[in-house]
Parts: sequence; structure tokens; C-alpha cells
Amino acid sequence: MTQPYFIPFILKSLSIGSLVIALAVVWHIIQKVPELATISEEHQSTIKTIESPVPSRSIQRPDERILWQLFNAGKLTSLQELITQWQKQFSNWHPPVKLLSLMHVKNQPRSASNSTQEYHALNQSLRSNNIDQIISLILSQPNQHCSQLLQLWDNNSIFHHLKSQPDKLKLLTTTIKQCKSSQDRLNLIQSAQSYLDTPHFNHLIQDIRPLFHNLDDLYRIEIMQYRNNRYFFSQSITENDTSNIKLLLPLLTPLIKKHKDVAVANQLGWYFLKNNRTASINWFRNALNWQPQHIESAIGLVQALHDNQQNTQALNLALQYTKQPKMQPLLASLLLAQAQKSYDQHDYQKSLNSLQQARLYLSDPRPANELNAWLLWQIGDSQKALQMAAQDQPQSEGMQKLIGIIYLKKAWQLLDQENYTQAQTSLDRAILYSGATPESDKLSAWLDYKQIPQKYSYPELFAYKEFLAANQYTPTPLIAPDITPNVQLLKNIDSAFIEAGTLYRSKSGDTGTSRLEIKEIPLVGGRYVFAKSHEFSLHAFRSELYSGRVSEQDCRSIGSIGLTPNSNQLKPCFSPFTNSLSNGLYTQLNYHLSGRFSPYFSIGSTPTDGILNPTITWSIGLRKHSERGFWEIEGFSEPIRQSILSYTGMKDPYSHEQWGRVSSTGLKATALVELNQHWNIYSQSKAAFLSGTKVADNMDISQSISFGYNFHLKHFDYFTLGPSGSIQHYNKNLSHFTLGHGGYFSPQLFYNIGASLNFLTEEGKSFIIKGLASAGVQSFTESQSPYFPTNSSLQNLAEKNLQNNGIYSKNSELGATFDLELKGAWLLSSNIQIAGGGGFRKTGNYSDYFFAANIRYYFNNRSATFSTDIPDFSFKQLF
Repeated sequence: MTQPYFIPFILKSLSIGSLVIALAVVWHIIQKVPELATISEEHQSTIKTIESPVPSRSIQRPDERILWQLFNAGKLTSLQELITQWQKQFSNWHPPVKLLSLMHVKNQPRSASNSTQEYHALNQSLRSNNIDQIISLILSQPNQHCSQLLQLWDNNSIFHHLKSQPDKLKLLTTTIKQCKSSQDRLNLIQSAQSYLDTPHFNHLIQDIRPLFHNLDDLYRIEIMQYRNNRYFFSQSITENDTSNIKLLLPLLTPLIKKHKDVAVANQLGWYFLKNNRTASINWFRNALNWQPQHIESAIGLVQALHDNQQNTQALNLALQYTKQPKMQPLLASLLLAQAQKSYDQHDYQKSLNSLQQARLYLSDPRPANELNAWLLWQIGDSQKALQMAAQDQPQSEGMQKLIGIIYLKKAWQLLDQENYTQAQTSLDRAILYSGATPESDKLSAWLDYKQIPQKYSYPELFAYKEFLAANQYTPTPLIAPDITPNVQLLKNIDSAFIEAGTLYRSKSGDTGTSRLEIKEIPLVGGRYVFAKSHEFSLHAFRSELYSGRVSEQDCRSIGSIGLTPNSNQLKPCFSPFTNSLSNGLYTQLNYHLSGRFSPYFSIGSTPTDGILNPTITWSIGLRKHSERGFWEIEGFSEPIRQSILSYTGMKDPYSHEQWGRVSSTGLKATALVELNQHWNIYSQSKAAFLSGTKVADNMDISQSISFGYNFHLKHFDYFTLGPSGSIQHYNKNLSHFTLGHGGYFSPQLFYNIGASLNFLTEEGKSFIIKGLASAGVQSFTESQSPYFPTNSSLQNLAEKNLQNNGIYSKNSELGATFDLELKGAWLLSSNIQIAGGGGFRKTGNYSDYFFAANIRYYFNNRSATFSTDIPDFSFKQLF
């Protein structure tokens, strides 16, 4: 337990002089008035031209605290000189009577023996470390005066022993209640403020107030408590301690108003300015009512009214203080705001009046000059507006913008006068000062259009599906809003992207030979557009091929079929094996130049990890668009993806000889012609030379033609239906799997007659779908073919040893053909697009089903989906 405060007081100081000194110290404390904390930054003015006021204090009388400081320091000579000086300087001032009394008894001698005795008694009590014992010891000294406690407290450091606020409160409460003199009690109450925090001091007041009945004493207690709470409250506001503010505000509000405390009212006004403007306005108004000429209160109220959108009241109040330098910047700001409001309401004369009034109080004329220049522009005096704007434009973004607008208006006038050169010069100046704007872009488009109208071909390029090229001519809609489609659809059409996906195809046929399953998983790639219209793409594929298990039943139809040169005996059948490729890799690079004249090329290879090494694949061509269609010519070398033999090659299970991997190298020409608004004709001709490793050479010639009627359905780019037909001829039938054959369907005559439906949904939507459906009748004829077209020795043995003399028989068939394909793309978000599709096909003597899926990420935000977003490799990479 800590030691009580007042024992050393009573034990050490018994003399009347000590009592006087204690009272002097108490009086000194009473005279202290805690200053308010500085206004926090968050309560500063929100108007840029005004600084928040700092509360000031005018001196009406000398600061008597200095006298008490000299007295406590023992400098009585200096104290007397200062009193004499102040009596001359302040005619209505008199030194405190208590101070004079204390000065009179300051040098009276004290009883050393009594002090020593009491000092030892105090130390013995302090060692007990029990506050109740200390209190009992104090109360057992009937000759003590409670007025001496203050000095005993200070001299014996009881405060050092009692650090607990409740112990201090208990000691002071007990002592004050034992005092008989009201003055002694008041002195102890005053001194208690130095040792008790505000909550415990309030508790002390609450406990001892019933001891007082004299109104003057009660008033003094009220003043002491108010000053104590006022100082604590001010600190809480400075530190933004909301819990203490909420606790003390209800208690202090009536007292602040009762004492008309302007300083605290202003501080509360700034505190509430941000979050409770009604309260802020009320406190500033109270302060101004108490002291109508208090400029800081007036500034606070004006600021609060302005922030609360009560601009008229704020301005009317500010006009009452026009001669106050502190108010003038705020007044100028309010007048400028009124001028700007009138300008926004197109009341330019009223705006000009407010502006001229604001100039009277502005230290920097530039804000007024800027608005003045805009007013001159609005009333039609462009020349003066330009001159005024030019004065301040290096420092003002607004003036630069105004100069740009003036030059832009001049450029429009010159355009109407067909003075295109001067119009371009004015436009360049406008952009120099205010930057490119939609209006300057529109004017630039008109200048281009007036001088080179034939340059614009946006609608045509859009119709040709050359979207990259069309995107270069997007200014057209700025000058012709009725032109469709909307150019914003092509936003970032040239964005680079990366993508990943998969392809799958399953072709019917004999297990282990003509059957083929292709899996391209995964495929990854990306695209980059150079110079807005040069499109490059690169893709990598991982390919899996599967034909099935070659059984013993096929031992006399594959490879050398067991024949051995110089022997008439057939080898035993081979062991069954699986015909497949598990991890083939290949890449493909594509290039395309978008425009009316559109060249392109691609280069790649067949898959690795096959029986035979990969071979190069390529294509190169160009397309020329015209008003009524297009024509295209292409050279190519592409693999024959009809079997593992034709695609990557096989190994003879008897001789281990490798053969196959057929490439078709040739030329094809394509054309589309619109005959009229509805009808069109499509034609494709192809001639190719087919060769492979140890495979007989072959020739392929084909021609297809179709007519289409476009129904022009809503929400469709096209929807055509019409008859179609095709014819094809191979020089040799190499569809089998013995050495020298290629394992691909190669009839000597093939024709197909039917009807086809083609459609594409509308371009520029979030998704797009492309479809094909056709049905018809087909007929093909396969002529006889030798077993070994490239090996005469084996062929001779086959003719001698086989019942069919080593000749595949002729075959003809007539039947139905079907083709169904559906694919599309969907823009899920501005950066992510998915695509996919599937289909079924029956042609020749086999059927297929297939599908594709991929996901694409664009590096720039896209606005819509177009037919060119459907991946080129969808299905094409499977056939």
C-alpha cells in the first residue's frame, strides 16, 4: 500500500507561516487558467484560399502567475519590484491580498524540533504502507491544521508514495471532510487538481459538495471544476478522443453557454465541422452571439455555412466583415464561387458582377482572370478572351483549354470557308493547347473527308470481313453517324492474344488400317498484329493418332503380306500390334495482311515421333476483294489425314520397310460472285500432285460449284440455301495398305449432287455462330489396282502366289452423303473468349465426327465478337 499524502503535511509544518505559505501555493494554482489546444488539421477550412483561424487572447490585466512563480522561487526582491512596476502600468490593478500576507510571513522562523519529531513519525507511518493507518495517524493529531497539508505534501513527497488515483482520492476526501474551515477545504480542493485526473477530481467534487452551503463557495467550486474539465475537454478534442468528448460534452455544454466561453465554443465548431455541420454552425453562432466582433468565430461560422451549402447566408455574413484582413480571402473565395455558379447557370452578367466584387479582396488575380476569360468567350469577345487567356496559360490548365477551344472554333469557320490549309493550322494549335478531343477528332475527320473522300472504305472492308483493315478507317462514323456498323465494335480488334484448346476427330474404317482417331491436346498459341494490319500467329500442337489393333486377319493385306523375293513361300503371319502415335509434336506459323488485296502464308510440319520423319507443310496465296465478291489463288503442300499410313507412315511388319506419309502439293483457285441482291455463285478448282515415301505418285483434280440464295434474315450476316455439286478424279487407286499404296481414298471418279445451307449470325455481337448443312447423292468408282505398284518383284510374286493374282478389284458405290458443321465464339468478358464446335460428315466410303474447343485471352479489352475470332484451326487441322 502506498503512503498517504497529508501526513508529512501535518507533521512537518505547524507554524502559522507554513499555513500562509500553503495558502499562497493554493492561490497560485487557482489563478492558472489552462490554455486551449490548437485546432487539429481535420478542422481546417475546406476553401483553398483561407487558412483556419488560430484562437487569440487579448491581455486585459497582468499575468499574476508570474508573481506566484517569483514567490515560490524565493525571489522576494524581484517580486516587490515587479509589483511596483505593474501598479504604475495598470492603474486599476491591485496585487492579491493573500500574496501580500504570505510575503509578510515568509521569513518567520519555524520550530525545527517539532518538524524533526513529526518528520520521524511520518516516515514510520509511511513504512506501514497502509493508507488507512496513515489517515488514522493524521486524524490523531488534534493540533494539526489541514491548511498545512499542501506544503507537507510537496516537501515530503507523499505523491511519490501514492501513485494510485483511488488512494489519492481517498486521502484527499478524508482530509477535506475533517477540515473545519471552508477556506482550508477550498485550498485543498484547488491543490487536488494537481494530483487527480479529471474523472477522479469530478468524483471528489461530487463527494465534498454537500459540505458547502455558502453560495460564493459553491460558485468557486463550480469554477474550479469547470476549468479542470474545460482543460481536459480541450485536450480530448485536440487528440480526437471521442469517448471523453461524448462523456464530457453533456456536462460542459450548459456551463460553456453559462460562462459564454468563446474559445471552447469555437473549438467545438471546428471539431464538428466535418461530421456534424449543424452542431458546428450552432457552436460558431453561439460564440459570435457572445462576442459579435470576434473574427475567428465569424470565419468559423462562414466556413461552416459554406460547407453546409448555405452559401447565401455565408456570403451575407462575410460581407459584414469586409474590413477584416482575415475574412477577405474567404470572402473572395465565396464571391468567386457565386460567380462560377452564375456562369454555370448561363447568367453571365451576374457572374461578371460577382467576379468584379471578388477582385477587391483577391491577392492573386489569376483565378479571377481565368473565369473572366471564359466570360469574354461566352459573350462573344473571342479576341479579348484569347489575349487574357494567353497571359496566364503557362500556369493555368483552364486557360490552355480555352485557347484550344478558340482555335478550334476558328478552324470550323475556316472549314466552312473551304480554307483547308488554314483550318488544319488552327486545328493543330487547338490540339497543342488543349489536346485531342472528340470535337477535334471530328473536325480532323471532316478535313480528311473534304480533301480525300475516296479514302474511306470502312463499310466495304467490314463487309469483306477484313476487320483489321476496317479498323484503320474508323473516323468515318465521326462525320457520318448514320454509317453502320458502329465503329466502336472494332475497339481493340487488333489486340494480341494467347489461347489454348483441343481438337478431336474420329473416322470410320477398318481397325488398324483405314480407321483413324486424331487428338490434338493440348494446342497452345497466340497472335500479334504488327502495324495494325499484319497479323502473325503461332501455334503448337501435341498430336495423338490411333487406328486400332492390327490382327492376324490382316496379315495378308498389310505391307509385303509375307512375300519374300526369290521365294514362293509366304512368311507366317506377324504378331498383332497396335497402330498408333502417342506424342507427336508440330507447330504452325501463319501470316495474313488485312485489306482489299490480302496475301497470306503458313508453314508447319507433320507430327514428330511417327514412323517416318516429319515433313514440311506450307501454303501461300492471296485474296482480292471487289464490290461483288472475291477471288483467291493458293499454292499448298498439305498432309493427307485419312490414315496413319497416309499421315505419318507405317512399318512393314515382315520386312520392317517404312513407307507412307503422303503430301498433296498443288494449286487451287476460289471465287465468289454476287449475281444480284439475293443470288451468288461459289466455285473452287484444285489440281494437286500426291507423293510419299515409297508410295506411288498420284494426281488429284477436283471442281466444286454451288449456288446460294441469301434470305437476308434479321440477326444474320447471311443465310443462304441452294444447290451444289462436285466432281473429283484421282489418277490411281492407292487406297490400300500394301507396300506402294498410300492408305487414302482415291477414286477415279467421284461426284456429289445435293443442296447446302450456309449461315453466319450477325457480326459485332457478344457471340457468333457459323453453320453448314448439306445433303445429297454421291457416286464413286475405284478401278483395279496392283498390290505393289512400286515393287515389280513383289508384284510378280503376288501374281504367282495369290488367288486374285495380286490385283485389288474394281469397286463402285452409290449412296447418300451428309455434312453438318456448327462452330462459334463467345466473348465472356472484355478479355476472355471461348470458341468451339462440332460436326458430322459422311462422304466417300467412310464417315467422320469431330469437335473443337478453345479459350482465348486478349491483352486489350474487346467490345464484340466477329467471324474471324473463330479459330482457323477448328476442323481444318483435322482434315
